[in-house]
Amino acid sequence: MSTADDSLKDIKKITFDDTTSADFAVATFYNYLKVRKLEKAFEIL
Repeated sequence: MSTADDSLKDIKKITFDDTTSADFAVATFYNYLKVRKLEKAFEIL
């Protein structure tokens, strides 16, 4: 059985950047929807 440190080593923090381009803004919107951050998603609109 793996320890807690082993199971957390592959977790990465994801930052969504909607300021780079319109394509990134659309991707950011849908990513926020996927992770259930609806308020942040609709702030982009």
